[in-house]
Amino acid sequence: MIILKIKKKKLSNKILNKQNRIDSINSNDTIDFKQLNILHKERKKLEYKLNKAKQIKIKEHKNKEARQEKITLVQTYWYQKYHWWYTKSNFLVVGGKNSTDNETLVKTYLKDSDYYFHTDEAGSGSFIMITNGQEPNDIDLDETAEGVLALSTQWNSSYTSGEVYYVKGNQVSKTPNSGEYIQKGSFIIRGKRNYIKVTGCTLGYGLYNDNQLMLAPYRIINRLKSGKIKIKPSSKKTKGKVMSSKIKEKLNVILPDNISLFNRKCSIN
Repeated sequence: MIILKIKKKKLSNKILNKQNRIDSINSNDTIDFKQLNILHKERKKLEYKLNKAKQIKIKEHKNKEARQEKITLVQTYWYQKYHWWYTKSNFLVVGGKNSTDNETLVKTYLKDSDYYFHTDEAGSGSFIMITNGQEPNDIDLDETAEGVLALSTQWNSSYTSGEVYYVKGNQVSKTPNSGEYIQKGSFIIRGKRNYIKVTGCTLGYGLYNDNQLMLAPYRIINRLKSGKIKIKPSSKKTKGKVMSSKIKEKLNVILPDNISLFNRKCSIN
């Protein structure tokens, strides 16, 4: 690289000298056109060599970027078995992928001061926002509601709006009223439900803390420093290989064989 810089400097100086000589000839009353033509040709050759040196430098820079060490993802946190993300105020949100997940999350992790999110539609996962006694703001609640709706059965190309409700953890119970039966992964909600209107769903992938692959509402992903992938509803099915290739390309990561990726109909940018 040092040798290339020296060569470029020498070529630039030579071009400058040729130009000075041309200007000197042009300023004389008597013009030697033959000598002037020779100098023009020499200057063009030098400019060609200089441009070529610049292209070599650009190519070396691209090769260096391509050789950057790929990121090994961390997958040791308990919440990574589920849907998860961190809101703007850094509240952890975790959601079930199936009825067994829903049961485990609510029974094991939901505290009275936490928030429980769900939709009124069948098939929605149970999501909890772990607050550690702190109060989330409207942005935290809105971001979470968007993610809950996007990861419910309402994700498709024509219907991506709806309502998500939330309650405090102490309003969620597994004890049914007399004569009622609760299916696995379902819960009794007692008291007032707070509804949030979601007008559209856009998800994305990014790296949380530079080494955790996070699927979340895109407005959360957009705040991350790493590369970003935007996922929108579409009528076309996206193959798993396309999704994994895009993640590898944009986030420069090594994807484990056992990792679970978003596999619904979508477009990827």
